[in-house]
Amino acid sequence: NDRSFSRSILRLIHGNVFLGDLEKAYITTKNKKYFSCIEEILFDYFNYLEKVPTNDKTVYHDETIALRLSYWLRIYLSCGKLFSQEIQIRFSALIFDHAELLYSEKIYAGVNNHGFFQDLALVNFHYIFQEYKNSKKI
Repeated sequence: NDRSFSRSILRLIHGNVFLGDLEKAYITTKNKKYFSCIEEILFDYFNYLEKVPTNDKTVYHDETIALRLSYWLRIYLSCGKLFSQEIQIRFSALIFDHAELLYSEKIYAGVNNHGFFQDLALVNFHYIFQEYKNSKKI
């Protein structure tokens, strides 16, 4: 139940910040248990996102989306090819969906700390997905 946590904790949870520690553990040790944990958490979170309305102010908070995209991009680069095909397809689609959300004027926070996180996530997205750099959509 989300109501038992503070807004700050919920933003960290929904920003998937904890995945950074698991990714670092996997990269450092190459122990598959860390990768399996990442895959399982992402699979469950993707299922969760399908049920959450896009007007949810915690899950779809401007800074939270940016944090989540940033951690997802980090995982995509370091171990994305190890995921099952199903996870790879869903992961790529959600990465692009999140980039589109951040790019929209509806979500963009402007010139402040939240906008900075959004800008950083979008710069990283465009760096990783070069072919979309000049896309009119994103």
